[in-house]
Amino acid sequence: MMEIRKLSKEEIRIIYEERMVSDFPKEELKPFSKLAEMYDRGQYSGYSVVGSQGELLSYALFARLPAEQSGRFHYLFDYFAVHEDLRNEGIGTKFLRRLATCLPDAESVIGEVENPRFSKDEAEEELRSRRLRFYHRNRVRACGVTASVLGVSFQIVEALLGKPHSAEEIRELLRRFYHLFFTEEEYEKWVEIR
Repeated sequence: MMEIRKLSKEEIRIIYEERMVSDFPKEELKPFSKLAEMYDRGQYSGYSVVGSQGELLSYALFARLPAEQSGRFHYLFDYFAVHEDLRNEGIGTKFLRRLATCLPDAESVIGEVENPRFSKDEAEEELRSRRLRFYHRNRVRACGVTASVLGVSFQIVEALLGKPHSAEEIRELLRRFYHLFFTEEEYEKWVEIR
């Protein structure tokens, strides 16, 4: 049995310090102070998946922006991880299938998946390809957009919650999201959207 819970800023901090530092490469981790600042402005949220004993099985953190016309929100999957001992047990799939319930105000949910084409070796390429297949099996589509952020190349994906967005709409959303994370100077130096 598992339960999905919304995370407080303090709970995100604990996950950041205890899990994210080992779940993600250092170059992909934003400073927690940035996440906290965005949380305080209503631009960041998170969810945990906990087991029957209250143990953390998985977590998902999202950046959040208002949609201009609908009164709803756009979400960017900023971080998503399943406890390494529990991978391939369906926890991530169950979470993605309940995504619309967790984010009932979502107009769109997009995410970044490390691009297999830019892997260092065969093992890394297989891991990245497996992640892409996982998303595709769970109603998340590739949208023909790629991005390079801080030297890491990503394929951009979109959860199929409603009408898919065009590649240009996705690129514009990414620009808005990345401007939350970076100053204009940092954006020009470290971000490229194609």
